[in-house]
Amino acid sequence: MLDWCVVRGHRPPGTNPARWKGHLDQVLPAPRKLAPVEHHAAMDYRQLPAFMTQVRADDNVAARALEFLIHTAARTGEALGACWSEIDLTDKTWTVPAARMKGGREHRVPLTKPGA
Repeated sequence: MLDWCVVRGHRPPGTNPARWKGHLDQVLPAPRKLAPVEHHAAMDYRQLPAFMTQVRADDNVAARALEFLIHTAARTGEALGACWSEIDLTDKTWTVPAARMKGGREHRVPLTKPGA
């Protein structure tokens, strides 16, 4: 709708009344002030060996995905979007494309031997 208004001459180009930085941030509270970030509690590292034994005992895709996530310390979305074309078994690396990274930069993740 804003683009239509710009094309029709009702708004100057390059203006967005909903932009945050340098505009709404001056008059509205920060989003974190309205809904503070609540982190999940971490598992005690001493419980991890027993937990990994349980995960490995499950013979399903979700268990393998969780094991992959734990070994790579990746974000869930990055791991869920992983493709075989990103994984180099020879170099033992997983290259996550910039498009799926929060920071917008390609990321190389070393892969460990299962059970390590």
